[in-house]
Amino acid sequence: MRVSGIDHVNISTQDVEASARFYADVLDLDPQIAAGGRMTPEQGRWLFDHEGQAIIHLRKFEADGSSTGPIDHVALKCSGMENMVARLKARGIDHRVNNMQFAGLKQIFVTDPHGISLELNFTGE
Repeated sequence: MRVSGIDHVNISTQDVEASARFYADVLDLDPQIAAGGRMTPEQGRWLFDHEGQAIIHLRKFEADGSSTGPIDHVALKCSGMENMVARLKARGIDHRVNNMQFAGLKQIFVTDPHGISLELNFTGE
């Protein structure tokens, strides 16, 4: 398996709109409502670069005992999904596989030792 870059970072915030304005103003990112309309603007926003790549995903912070703080998860662009699944199984590491056929995307979710979720994204595999 190879990691070729960061896909996006998911940030939990108590004020989605203020955070979206900050990233739009400071980094000149384009804010859009998250998840194709499944979330209201107050619940989530995606911020895209000028080439249409999602860079930051903002979510409404919901305090609970399992919170990892403002960093909810980090998504990585990867290749070699079968090798990664075999590696995780060989090491006895819990993981979850998600197949989003409609988007041509397969994902592996695994949690690091600090409780931060890693979203490993595989396109075209």
